[in-house]
Amino acid sequence: MPTLLNRIVQAEAKPPDQLVVCESCAHALADLACKTIVMGLHSHQVALESGHVLRFDCFSDAPGLVPDNSTTVEGTVFPEYRCVPAHCAQCDEQLGWFFVGPKPFFGILADRTTRIRRTDRR
Repeated sequence: MPTLLNRIVQAEAKPPDQLVVCESCAHALADLACKTIVMGLHSHQVALESGHVLRFDCFSDAPGLVPDNSTTVEGTVFPEYRCVPAHCAQCDEQLGWFFVGPKPFFGILADRTTRIRRTDRR
């Protein structure tokens, strides 16, 4: 019979059964199992000069986002990375950035997306 600790470890090893979707059009952007840690955190907040605070989550892959390689920003909040805007592949709304550097990743804006269970997907 598995111990409580073994059951917890097994449950944590299973990938989350959730998708991150565009809040505007419900297009699937990323699987929550692809979340990744950057500089010690999965979620980051950045205060802009305008006073707005952006909160974004980091993902190793986001097949539902399309990077706009025509625009590149150097000197991001992550040393050794440059970023390009990333848009929803369905409605073209900017939902974050693709960070190019030693370990590329996507930063997806939390306030423009929502999470749904994979089983709730039509």
